[in-house]
Amino acid sequence: MTDWTIPASLTLFAPAKVNLGLEVCGRRPDGFHDVVTLMESISIFDRIEVRPAERRHVQSDEQIPPETDLIRQALDAIESHTGLDLCLEVMTNKLIPVSAGLGGGSSDAGTLIGALGQLLGLKRSEMLQIAASVGSDVPFFVDGGMALATGTGTTIEPIHYSDRRWFLILLPDLDIPGKTARLYGELNPEDFSDGTLTRRIAASRTGSQHRLINSFQRPLMAYRQVCDALEALSNAGCMSCIPSGAGPSVFATFDTYNDLTMTRSALTVPPGTRVFTATSVRAGVNQSRIDSLLSHTR
Repeated sequence: MTDWTIPASLTLFAPAKVNLGLEVCGRRPDGFHDVVTLMESISIFDRIEVRPAERRHVQSDEQIPPETDLIRQALDAIESHTGLDLCLEVMTNKLIPVSAGLGGGSSDAGTLIGALGQLLGLKRSEMLQIAASVGSDVPFFVDGGMALATGTGTTIEPIHYSDRRWFLILLPDLDIPGKTARLYGELNPEDFSDGTLTRRIAASRTGSQHRLINSFQRPLMAYRQVCDALEALSNAGCMSCIPSGAGPSVFATFDTYNDLTMTRSALTVPPGTRVFTATSVRAGVNQSRIDSLLSHTR
C-alpha cells in the first residue's frame, strides 16, 4: 500500500454527547436492534493530536486495550477503504469519562474519520460508511451537532437549530461489565416503542420542553447508584431527567445557564458521584483547523 501522512500537525476536539431521546424499536433478524435516537454534542472534549510520522503510532493517557480502541479501528477502516498506509502519530488526552454513555470512544473515532476523510478528499457518504463499520454511534460524530439517528444508529439526519441548551450531568461510580449488550438483553417487549416521542423532540429542536425518554432506563434502575443520581436531580427540581445512552450517566437539560446554576446549588450529590456541566456544541467544531490544513495541500 502507498504511504500517506498529513502536511502538518492537527489538533482535534472530540465532543461528548447526550441522547435527548433513545427508543429501542425491536430486535432485528440479524440480532441487532432498530433504534430512534436524538443525539446532541456537548462541551466536554477529548483532545486528539495528529502528527506526521514515519509509521503509525497510537497512544492515549487512558489504558485502552488495543482490541477495543476505536481510534485504532477507525484508522484500520480508513486504510481498508482507501488502500493507504496512514503514517500518523495519534495521541489522545481523554477528558470524556470512559464507558459513561457519553460517547467518548465513538467521538474520538468519528472525529478522526471526519477530519482525515476531508484531508483525503473522501465524500461524506464514504466517511459515514467507514464510521458505520467501526460502531453504531460513530457516524453521528463525523459531523456532530444535533442529529436523529435511526436503523442501528448509523443512518444520520442532521437537525439544524439555533437555541443553546445547558446540561447538568451526574456520573455514578458504577461499572457494568458488558454494559450495552447486557442492557439490550434485559429489555422486555414493553420497553420497545416506535420512536414517536423522540421524533417529536427532534421536530421541536429542543429537549427542554418535552418529557425525555430512554428505553434503557428501566433496566438501569436495577442499579442503586443510577436511582440515587436520578432522584438527586428530581429533588433539585428537574422535571425530566434520564440516562444518556446506556448510562450510567444521567442528565437534565436547561434553557439558560442561570436555570442550571440554580439547580446545581440545590443539588445534593450522592456519594461517589461526579458532576459535570456542559452546553450544546454545534456541528463542525474542528472545521477551521481542518480548512487551515487543507490550505497547505492546495
